[in-house]
Amino acid sequence: MMDEAFLRRMQSKCFVGRPSPQIRKKMLEPLLYLDVDVFNDKRMDFLVKITTNFSGAAVGALKSSIVVAIDSYKRSDVTDKLFLHLADNAAREFSC
Repeated sequence: MMDEAFLRRMQSKCFVGRPSPQIRKKMLEPLLYLDVDVFNDKRMDFLVKITTNFSGAAVGALKSSIVVAIDSYKRSDVTDKLFLHLADNAAREFSC
């Protein structure tokens, strides 16, 4: 949130919308470098789909959560269900 005094001094305000599916995919692309087998095209499309209506900050937080989870779980335990759980946590944190 921005300080109210700062907002009063702004000449104009502009709306910055949610990132498009293409932008969300680009934001999530660094995950490909973690494990190409886990983050295949199907999984990346799934992540883009479940981040619909996420803000840029929420997508970034989800990406960070995924990096931590990848380090914590065995490869076989990394499932779509895990990603849904992490996305749900990010959505709740950022009120998406």
